[in-house]
Amino acid sequence: MNPIIYFEQKVKVANTHSERIEEAFECLQSVRPITLSFMKTITFDQRNCLEMALHRFAKLQNLLGDKIFPLLMIFMNKDNKKQSYIDQLNILEKMELLPSRLEWIEMRKLQNKIAHNYPCDPMTTVQETNDALDAAQKLVNYWHTLLPKIKKLLICIKKSIASINVSSTQ
Repeated sequence: MNPIIYFEQKVKVANTHSERIEEAFECLQSVRPITLSFMKTITFDQRNCLEMALHRFAKLQNLLGDKIFPLLMIFMNKDNKKQSYIDQLNILEKMELLPSRLEWIEMRKLQNKIAHNYPCDPMTTVQETNDALDAAQKLVNYWHTLLPKIKKLLICIKKSIASINVSSTQ
């Protein structure tokens, strides 16, 4: 598949994840921050909204880190197969495509904790849920700042390809 088309498809998926997080936040707006009493009386619809926000947070962060960031590195000629994930984050931060690699890493740790940890203490659950919802909001805000940069990059790439195609046909 054409890498540009593949990249555009991934951007559309990221937009969908971001939109679903925002929809979930609308549903949860009146109950945030989450409290222990809320968790004891949560409705089915509220639970679905909470699950959607947390699930889409994980999906969006994974999509950005596993698909979109590596493609950005390739398109900007910064790809090196020997680079670690941390090295890629450092480069993206230096290029102002990532506000903070440390914040990204903390977000990733939190996302993994939510996905793989099942605390027995209800207060821990409440705290981790609020932390994850805050991180999801940061991630959506970040996506909204990254998206225009991606669109600009895609325009430049397409223009470059078009000029190469024109010069090769002459």
